[in-house]
Parts: sequence; C-alpha cells; structure tokens
Amino acid sequence: MREIPVPAAPHPAEPSARQSAAAAAPRGTREEARRSPLLRIVVALGAICVAIVSLSAMPGWVSARELLGEVRSPGEAAFVAAHRGDRSAAPENTLPAVQAAIDGDFGYVEVDVALTADGHAVLLHDETLDRTTDGAGPLAQHTLEQVRALDAGAWFGAAFTGTRVPTVDEFLALLATSHKRGLVELKGEWTPPAVAAFATSVHERGLGDRVAVASFDARTLAFMEEAAPQIPRLAILRALPDDTVAAARALGVRGIVASSKAVLRSPEVIEQLHAAGLRIAVYTLNDDAKWQRALELGVDGIITDTPHRLRDWLQTEARGDG
Repeated sequence: MREIPVPAAPHPAEPSARQSAAAAAPRGTREEARRSPLLRIVVALGAICVAIVSLSAMPGWVSARELLGEVRSPGEAAFVAAHRGDRSAAPENTLPAVQAAIDGDFGYVEVDVALTADGHAVLLHDETLDRTTDGAGPLAQHTLEQVRALDAGAWFGAAFTGTRVPTVDEFLALLATSHKRGLVELKGEWTPPAVAAFATSVHERGLGDRVAVASFDARTLAFMEEAAPQIPRLAILRALPDDTVAAARALGVRGIVASSKAVLRSPEVIEQLHAAGLRIAVYTLNDDAKWQRALELGVDGIITDTPHRLRDWLQTEARGDG
C-alpha cells in the first residue's frame, strides 16, 4: 500500500495554529479528531457495500426478446394471451379466470387493473362496477373495502356466486405460482405512488422478468419508467401515428399493443417495428379468419377471448391440417 506523505512538523518553538488548537482541546476531542479520517474511510466503505448489495438486489433489465420472444416472420405462430384471464371459462378479471388461463396451454395472461377511490389496485376493466359486479357507479368513487364486498361472479354463472374483485397483489401471487407471463393493462390515469406500489409488488414476488405493463396513458407509462425502468412497458394504440417507431421510442416502450383494425389499415408498421427491435401484439381477435390474417402479417402476439380455441387452431395450422 502506498504510504500517504506526512508534512514536516513546524519548529518546536513556534507551534502551528493547528497544534495550538489541538493542545487547547480536550483529550477526547483530540482523539476523535485523530480517528476521524479512519471513520470517514469506514463510512465510505460501508456506503459502497450498501450500494453493491442494492444493485445486486435490483431486477435485471428485461429485453423484448426475453419477455415476448423473437420477432415473428409472416406465417409464424404468434404468442397467445388470454384476455382478462380466460373469460370464456370464468368471470373476467377474477382469480378463477386467471387460474383457468394459467392452466391453459398458452403463455400469457392479460388482465386489467384500475384504482379504487383510496388508491388500491384491483382487477376491473370498466370504469363502472355495473356490468361485472352487483355494485353500481364508478370504481373511482368506491373504496377497496366497498369493492371487496361486491359479488363479481354471479352474473357469469351460479357456480361463481361470491367471487370477489381481486386485488393486484392477489393476481401477482397467483401468477407467481406458475410459469406464465402477465400482460397487465393499467386502466385510466395512475399516480406515481400507485405505480411505485405496483412495481414493488411485482419485484417482491420475483416477477420482474415475467410481467409487462401496458397502458393507453403516456403519463402512466412515464411514471412506470421512473419507478421501475426494468419492468417492460407496452403502449396500447387504437390508431397508429404517422411514425409508430418514433412514437414508441419517445415513450420508451418495448413494443405496442394495437387495434387489429389499425394494423390492417397500415400493415407495413409490423416490419417497421421489427426492424427497430420492437414487438407488436393485436387485440382482440376471436375467429379463424382474423387469426389467419394476423399470422400472415407476422404479428408477435394475439390477445383473444378464446385462448383455448386459438391454441388448438395454431396447433392445427402447425400440423398442416387446416
């Protein structure tokens, strides 16, 4: 170790101002002063260790390829995402629907997540409670306690009577028991605290490499980037801008989820996105003709209300039986 040079001491008959002050100081203060350089080194080393531990605990950056696979060529099978869980088997955006999607032979579970009046994230598609619960009125005017008291399953069938509106934590806990991946649409406008809480829940369950966040709202996507840049983000677009790649770059997303009608009007966007290393999934396709057209164009993913039928159709197409 290189020795730190020590300045020559002043003549004994003429003590320096620093020596005079040190001599006048109490003994304890002089000892503390002598130790302070060492203490500063120890504190600095401790801070470095904390930083190293923190960095090692942070989830790694997840690429579009890792989460959504390689770019598809025209005719190649796209990934299947069960829309609102498997809503053909159970009430949409409930835990039974999520479990049905997890049990299916396809890779992605798509759900909608919105905020209650007191800022809690729950699975619900509509702005109001009327269609999928026995409640009424806007979700944003109800607290979590009020929403959790509602029945979200009886409308679908008697077997699901008593099914509750799940929290996002319940969804993530269930997803974590599987090897499936989640596409989570953040409905409406989210606040920075709500986004940060969601990101924390994702990371606490080790799902940072298995969950992508999608939203129509640019500010919500920006808040997510600030809170957790490692979590992949997708922009949902009803209409395509003139330069979709530039728009995606500006939003910092790994790809887009687009209306199938918009993609059919501008099919060249698929090749443009792929050339930029981005991905594209389309919503919501439920019949053979639309699936066929989507594959011919080379989309990367299809979001569907009938994931089992789409899976079977893809397997038939792969065998050449179609």
